[in-house]
Amino acid sequence: MTHSLGDILARRKMPEEAPEIKQIKAYIKDVFDEICEVKAREHSIVISVGNPSLAAALREHLHVLKEELNTKKSLRIQINH
Repeated sequence: MTHSLGDILARRKMPEEAPEIKQIKAYIKDVFDEICEVKAREHSIVISVGNPSLAAALREHLHVLKEELNTKKSLRIQINH
């Protein structure tokens, strides 16, 4: 019996997002009503946003986010074009 690639991928378990990633996404959605992409790296967390004005506004909130996350990783903002 052969299975299509779609069937195989549908049964595959997707890894859960780290709690800190969920928390950052929820914060940005609640405060700015925007979506973002978040990637956790070894020593940093990269927050990718869609426009420069959101990045500038978010920069003022980084200290709040860092305290809420209770992390030693640095928070970085990246603008996707």
